[in-house]
Amino acid sequence: MKIRNNKKYGWKDIQWNDFSLILFYIFGLIFVSLISMIVVNSIPGLKFNEKGESGHIRALLTDISVCILLILGWIILHKETYRRQIKQGLYNIKKNWKLIVMTLIIVIILKIVIGSLIDQFAPPQWQFKESENDQSISELLTGFWSKVFMFISVVIVAPLIEEFLFRHLLIGELGKKFNFVFMSIVSIVAFAYLHVTNAKSPLEIILYLIIGAALVFVYMKSNRSYATSVCLHSVYNLVSFIGMISISQ
Repeated sequence: MKIRNNKKYGWKDIQWNDFSLILFYIFGLIFVSLISMIVVNSIPGLKFNEKGESGHIRALLTDISVCILLILGWIILHKETYRRQIKQGLYNIKKNWKLIVMTLIIVIILKIVIGSLIDQFAPPQWQFKESENDQSISELLTGFWSKVFMFISVVIVAPLIEEFLFRHLLIGELGKKFNFVFMSIVSIVAFAYLHVTNAKSPLEIILYLIIGAALVFVYMKSNRSYATSVCLHSVYNLVSFIGMISISQ
C-alpha cells in the first residue's frame, strides 16, 4: 500500500478542475431545491402523510438531482478521459472485490463489538442503540416513495459525493502536496465529524472513525481508486439500509 509520497508532486499535478465541482454543488443545491418543490407535487398518485413526507421527498429529490448534475459536470470536465476512467474504475472494483468484502466484514464485526462495549461499560447518558445519523434516516422511512428515494440517496448518492470529497479531493489530490498520510488522517476525522454533528453521545464518533478509517484503507490499498472506496461505502450503506428497513417494519 503506497501511502507515502514517494513521487515528487507539484501544484500543477493537482486536478484543480475537480474542486470547481464543490461550488457547482452549492449553487446546484440552491437551484434544484426550488425546482424539486414543483417536481414533487407533480408525481401522479403521490400521497403524503401527516409526518411531512412531502418535505422529506423534496429534500431527497434535491440530493439526487444535484448528484446527477455533478456527474454531468464531471463528465464535461473530463470529456476526453471519462470513458477510460469509468472503465478503469470498474476494473478496480473487480480486482479488489476480496478487499472490499473482507473490509466490510471487519467493519461490521467492529461495529457490533464497539456497540456491545458501549452498552456494558459506558455511562448511561452516553449509551445509544443507533447513531443519531442512522436514527434520523430511519425516521424518514415513512412511506413507499420515502423508502425509494432514501435508498437512492443513501446507497448511491451519499457514497459518490462523500468519496469524491473525502477520498478523491482530500487525499488523492491535496495529498499530493500535503502528504498522503496527513491527508488520510484529515479525511478520517472530517468524515467522522460530518456524521456526528447532531450526535447526543460523544461515543458515536468512534463508529464513524472506524468506517472512515476502513474507507481510507481501501482507497489507499487499491492505489487511490475512487471507484473501489465508493463500492465499499455503497455496500456498507446498503447493509445498514436493509437493517433500518427491517427494524421499521
